[in-house]
Amino acid sequence: MEEILKAFDLNTTDATMILVWMVFFFGIWKLLAKTLIGPFVKLVEAREAATSGALERAAKISSDAEKFEENYRNRIATAKAKISQENMTLLIQARKEGAEQLEKAEKEIQQQTQARRRELGEKMLRIKQEINTEVDVIARQLVSKVSGSPNLN
Repeated sequence: MEEILKAFDLNTTDATMILVWMVFFFGIWKLLAKTLIGPFVKLVEAREAATSGALERAAKISSDAEKFEENYRNRIATAKAKISQENMTLLIQARKEGAEQLEKAEKEIQQQTQARRRELGEKMLRIKQEINTEVDVIARQLVSKVSGSPNLN
């Protein structure tokens, strides 16, 4: 050992000091590791765990929100399709009812028109008969006035 000390130009006191300082450094290292470095590493690890956990929760929440939005959009699309189908059904039904009412109104108008035509035909026939009767009367009166003979009624 003395040969090693001489190679580095050290004496036994220097060697003792080196050993004391090594023990002192090792003790300080252990003390700092226990009081400062250990808690600091635990704090960093806890923050890392919290951050990664928060990121995982945020990713899950984002995924859930996307699923909810997709479900919402599907439900909206389904509701729109259902409403559109119901509107189409109502439109078809309204057209059918409108056509039935129009057909009924046309039949009523045709019946009323035929009834009016019959009434007018009957009136025309009566008026023709009345006119013919009056024409006969007037013609006889005229003939009697022209011929000077008495009334032929």
